[in-house]
Amino acid sequence: MVGKSRTRRIIDAIALYAAVIAYVGFALFPIYWTVKISVTPQSLLYSEGIKLWPSAMTLENYRAVLAASDFPRYFANSLIVSVATALIVTGVASLAGYALSRFRFRGKTWVSLLLLLTQTFPLVMVIPPIFRIMAPLGLTDNLYGLIVIYTAFNIAFAPFLMQSFFDRL
Repeated sequence: MVGKSRTRRIIDAIALYAAVIAYVGFALFPIYWTVKISVTPQSLLYSEGIKLWPSAMTLENYRAVLAASDFPRYFANSLIVSVATALIVTGVASLAGYALSRFRFRGKTWVSLLLLLTQTFPLVMVIPPIFRIMAPLGLTDNLYGLIVIYTAFNIAFAPFLMQSFFDRL
């Protein structure tokens, strides 16, 4: 017999679906548990034991985080830094990726190798020199400095992604 029997194919399909369901359950369980803990009242956190869902629910924890803490400001700062960094890196990497993909120029291989070389340095090694550069410029302890650092760390790898994109067009 050349092909698999019908029974074997059904068993294989069931095993595949069971594996996918187990993986998805394993991946989503931490999110479920975080939501469960977040709606559990403080008084029940340690007294109720391990249950699949709390016997009582509250949104007081969300009110406390959103109204009585600096979380909204921290979230806004993260949003500003991430969006600004993404826009800058995407713009510069698009230009560099297009140049690496479409143009032939002397030193193209060296430029690529230097960009890759910067990825081999551990980030901990470059912290002191970066601080010495940024402190006199007044870029420490503010969002502009963080945007500059994130952009600098991401700009070396992003042109390769954009180059492969432009190569496929």
